[in-house]
Amino acid sequence: SDSGTIAEESALLGFHAVQIRSNIERTESIEKGIIMLTGRNRNAIINAIQLVVKGGSVENAPIPDDYNDTNISLKVAKLVMGLASVRKYT
Repeated sequence: SDSGTIAEESALLGFHAVQIRSNIERTESIEKGIIMLTGRNRNAIINAIQLVVKGGSVENAPIPDDYNDTNISLKVAKLVMGLASVRKYT
């Protein structure tokens, strides 16, 4: 996938994934062995897919702590409102 949210989706839904990018903002799922980052190299993509298919489910893999955070919507809203008020007066 080239999805920007595949790291979170695969960790929370319990499946391995291949991220076809050269970099990723959230590395937690890579560190937990849930997703593989391949870049755009054809052989790397094929090898990663083969490993992921053999790996099966990640049901027992620990979900990264950041993904278990609660009230994210409220935190984001407060952040946005805070930034909006700062920009309003500058």
